Amino acid sequence: MSESNFTKKGIAEEAVSLLMNFKGVLSAKSLEVDDKKELLLAEERSEKKVVFGICRPYNEGVRAVLKRDISIAIVIDTSEFIYPHEPQMKILYRDLVVGEEIYDRRKAEELRKSKNNVFLWSNFVIYNDKLASIRNRDEMRLVYLPRSFPELEGMMNGISDCIFAEPSVEGDAVTKKLLSFSSKDPVVGSCLVGFNLLKRSNI
Repeated sequence: MSESNFTKKGIAEEAVSLLMNFKGVLSAKSLEVDDKKELLLAEERSEKKVVFGICRPYNEGVRAVLKRDISIAIVIDTSEFIYPHEPQMKILYRDLVVGEEIYDRRKAEELRKSKNNVFLWSNFVIYNDKLASIRNRDEMRLVYLPRSFPELEGMMNGISDCIFAEPSVEGDAVTKKLLSFSSKDPVVGSCLVGFNLLKRSNI
């Protein structure tokens, strides 16, 4: 990277350029302050609805990305894009984990041995004993998590704390609007990537 590109704008442009070469990426754009506000409002609207008949969602991942120094919105072909292999969500009651995604096969096999554990999907488990102890289920939240994104961080100098997140349905619509991307193809989705800048005197 040239010295002139060691600016916030230059680093954001480099990140967008690199991301456009990732498999499945159709469009990408660095977000401005107003863009971030619009996306956050979309997530807040989505969080008023109960999901999976269980509880309301809370998108911790999107919030974390939007707080990074640079946040990038991306439109992707979900059939080709390679997602981070980390848990995407968990169900929390305050600090108590009531349900979570399990990517460790051995751990999943052990959990299946107990009648207290119910798998909603192949890798998402509900801990029934913990669920039964909850008095006020209105306080439960399905938390969408930030995930690490070392693929981009390893390709760039001057950045740290690179993370990945997926928006809600409402956030997805806003993301595509911000990128002026229109498609009715169900495989076309969106995601967000954010990172911080290492301190330099001229950033």
